[in-house]
Amino acid sequence: MINMQSLISFSSLRTVSLIGDYAKGFYLPLFIFSISNGNLALAGLAYMFDFLPRLLLIPFFGNLADSKNCLWIIRSLESSRILLLFVWYIFYSYPYIWLVSPIITVCSGILMVFYETTASRILNNNQMINFQTKSQLFEPAARLLGPMLIGASLAILDNKNSIFIIIFIYIVTFIINIKTIRIRNLEADLKRLSNKLIDLTGFKFHFTNKYFLLITLAGILLNLFFGVFQTLLIPIMRSHYQTSESLSTLPNVLGGIISLLLAFCILKIMQNKNKIFFAYMGAISLFLSAILIASDLGIIFFSFAFGLLITGSSLFGIFFRIERVRLIPAEKLGNILGANTSILLISAPLAGGVVYLLEKYFSSLAMLIILSFFCSIIIILILFVYQKRIYEKAKDYYLK
Repeated sequence: MINMQSLISFSSLRTVSLIGDYAKGFYLPLFIFSISNGNLALAGLAYMFDFLPRLLLIPFFGNLADSKNCLWIIRSLESSRILLLFVWYIFYSYPYIWLVSPIITVCSGILMVFYETTASRILNNNQMINFQTKSQLFEPAARLLGPMLIGASLAILDNKNSIFIIIFIYIVTFIINIKTIRIRNLEADLKRLSNKLIDLTGFKFHFTNKYFLLITLAGILLNLFFGVFQTLLIPIMRSHYQTSESLSTLPNVLGGIISLLLAFCILKIMQNKNKIFFAYMGAISLFLSAILIASDLGIIFFSFAFGLLITGSSLFGIFFRIERVRLIPAEKLGNILGANTSILLISAPLAGGVVYLLEKYFSSLAMLIILSFFCSIIIILILFVYQKRIYEKAKDYYLK
């Protein structure tokens, strides 16, 4: 019988892994900005290439997670992240050593798919919904703690030795995984085994289910907003607001704290609200973030804008993650989740590409203002269309 400990363990596993991912995600532009003497175009390219391999490879591993027990592969991937970070540390002065970062990002992406598909095998339906909700609410904490740990380490360590913070987080993730996911929990269902490494049914599902495609498009725009903000955060703090390297983490720290407080307060207020209301509140938070960015009132308001972005991402994510599992057939969960994750990742290299192409024509702040308004407004429009098309057909579900 599954107890509450399994739910807590899966939520902890995903959250700690994300802390490491966000720490590494924050460290990469900091590293690039440092070694390139503030080259914004290189920072954009690095962000684009960091996610490009993950975009191409995740669907295949989604199919693998759906078909059989691949626990030994996952343990290998978690070990590889740690090993690659040691390689980064040893060859730190080598100009192209940052190219290990995309490999680590691939490992992390595959692990996220595996954690979710494994949770769906072990947890019952109500626990799975709780896992989705808790995971999304814990994400602001991960976004806060990852960069904050890197920022705090810079006060006592140099840029090179800060890598050990990320290594330690991934070691903790590995330990939690060993305690959470065991072979006996992952019995292979031989009837579902697939001989195909490449299975495109997950991608086809997006185009045969227009509702799934709509919320995926909204998710892409949300990730694009976040990707551009993450790419430009260090350049804006260092160049526009003239902060030091350690103070450049301020939006992550203040923004993370603000987002946690806002998410807690909003959830108390919205406890009995229907599910799509979470999505609207998330989209409105994104729009308010865009307004604060455009106001250019200083680093405190800029940090608050980042907090609103994290809050909006979490609130929309609650709706998206629950809705996604509801729309996907249970027997194809891993395959379609892998494809969906891959499609959502289009926004990551796109964000880096946009920064690379526009940096000749706009300042960092102007780019962020344009993209933030574009993404938030389109997301609100998508939600309006989605509600009109599907909400009335499944009203009882959304009012639960």
